[in-house]
Amino acid sequence: MPCMPDSGQRSPYQIFRAMRPRLLGRPADISAVSLLGQAVSHVLDENCSDEDVRLMIADLEADSSNAAVGEINRLWELPLVSLLGLLRQNMKYREFLAEILNPSAETLRAKVLTAIDAGIGTPTDIGVALESPTNVVLRVLRELADEGTVEPAEPTADRRERPYRRVNPADEGVGNAPE
Repeated sequence: MPCMPDSGQRSPYQIFRAMRPRLLGRPADISAVSLLGQAVSHVLDENCSDEDVRLMIADLEADSSNAAVGEINRLWELPLVSLLGLLRQNMKYREFLAEILNPSAETLRAKVLTAIDAGIGTPTDIGVALESPTNVVLRVLRELADEGTVEPAEPTADRRERPYRRVNPADEGVGNAPE
């Protein structure tokens, strides 16, 4: 189910935003903390946008600061910090997934080159080492080959394996230092 249904219903983040002041105005009892946790969970379960998650993090950071200085019930501080940790971890995971699934990401390209320099040459082995899908690694290798940065190495006994090597690692600033 998408985050913003076409039927004109409010998104999970909008529901969270509407209920947050009422919840935080209550004592931080098990019921109120549970309801706030469910609202956060609903935003994450409905695959809301990164922007909605960032807005939720900003809202909870402000609420946590208010709890720390006593503007709202101080007992809310621990549950808010815990929910912030969960949301930040989710955001990091989203960023990680976006990076490993994007063959044009500079960091992924650099990691693939580092793996080749370390002697890991086949797309499958590189994918395992980088925890990235083999098809994404293959696209990165094709782009690097088109640029002339890598080339297919000598074939192995297993014809299904297609190892790659750097064309000239010294030109890329990696490998042997100039003498």
